[in-house]
Amino acid sequence: MRRTGRCSMSAGSGGRSFLTHTMLSEVLCMGPRTLVTVAGGLFIGLAASASTSAEQLHATFIGNAAFHVTDGRLAVLTDFPYESGAFGYMTWSSTAVPSGPAPLCIISHSHADHFAADRAAALCGSILGPRDVVRDSGVEVVELQPEVRWQGITIRAFRTPHASVEHYSFLLEWAGKRVYFAGDTADTGTLLAARELDAAFVTPWLLEAVHETGRRIDARQVIVCHHRVGQTVAEMQGRIVPSQGQVLSLGEQ
Repeated sequence: MRRTGRCSMSAGSGGRSFLTHTMLSEVLCMGPRTLVTVAGGLFIGLAASASTSAEQLHATFIGNAAFHVTDGRLAVLTDFPYESGAFGYMTWSSTAVPSGPAPLCIISHSHADHFAADRAAALCGSILGPRDVVRDSGVEVVELQPEVRWQGITIRAFRTPHASVEHYSFLLEWAGKRVYFAGDTADTGTLLAARELDAAFVTPWLLEAVHETGRRIDARQVIVCHHRVGQTVAEMQGRIVPSQGQVLSLGEQ
C-alpha cells in the first residue's frame, strides 16, 4: 500500500497499557490518519497526523542522552538532569544548559547516567517518566500515559526493555516534526516500527543492532548519543555524532 500523509503510532486503547514492540505487527498509513494493528488483527486505534507547523526545533547536546530541545517558546529536556560523570560517561556543568522557558524533563529510566533526583527541582519545570523517577523528583509530575499532550506537544510513550528497570522510549510530535528518543534500550523493534521520523536519537549499541538486522531507521536524521568522549562511532546511515554544546536543527539533512 502506498503511504500518504505522515505516519504515527498510537500507543494504547485506553487505560494505561503501554504499547511494546512485541505487540506491533504493522503500521499502515491511510491518508492523514494511521491504523495500528497487532498480531491476531486486534484494532488498537486511529491517531491524527502531525501538524504542519513551520516552526524549527533546535536541540543542544548536553551529554549522555541529554538534549535541550526548543522551538523558542517551549523547551524539553531529555534524560536530564543526570549524575555528572556517572559510570565514566560525560560530565556537565550548569552553563551547558540553555536558558529559556521552564522545561518539561522527559526521563527514560532511573539509572544515574540518565537521571539525578537531587538536581531535578533546580532544572525541571515539570517531569514525565517512570514511577521510580517522578516519585522522588520534587517537581510537578505530568502523568505518564500511552499518549500525553503537553502545551501542544504530543508525546507517545513506549515500554521498551533495558536491564531490569521500568524504561520507556518516546515519540514527540512537535512543530510539525516527529522526533524519537530511544533512551537506553538495545531492542530495535519499536524504533524500526516508527515511520517518517524527522530525527531519531539512538545509542551506538542500538544503531549497531539496527545495522545487524539489515534494515534502516526511517528518519531524516539519525543522531547518536550516550557515546563516550572521543569514542569512534561506525559510519552507518549518515549518523550524526554531536559534540557537547553542539546545536542541531532537527529534521534538516
